[in-house]
Amino acid sequence: PILLFASRLLPPDTARDASALYAWCRRLDEICDAPGADPAETRTQLDDWRVRLDDLWDGNPADDMDAALNQCLNRHDGLEKKPFLDMIAGMRSDAVDQRRVETMEELEEYGYRVAGTV
Repeated sequence: PILLFASRLLPPDTARDASALYAWCRRLDEICDAPGADPAETRTQLDDWRVRLDDLWDGNPADDMDAALNQCLNRHDGLEKKPFLDMIAGMRSDAVDQRRVETMEELEEYGYRVAGTV
């Protein structure tokens, strides 16, 4: 709901780009947040999305939503692949039976990967 409200305040191309970025992040998040998901299956799905990201970056989107993100990337050549890769890595680190963060450095890295990349 907040994105919809905010998008009405943005120029149309910017709103489309923000929506495409959000949709990509949201679809990844849904993989990790599936109730009762098997961690191994989640990691496999995230590995598939890593390949999908490579294909997208090469200009070969898998579906219409990826195509929207591809158009966004074409309009904003300053968007780098690294934050997308970092997001996948952060979500992959969540795909375990139990996770424990030992140091502040680990917490900062985790926070960047799963939230800061967005």
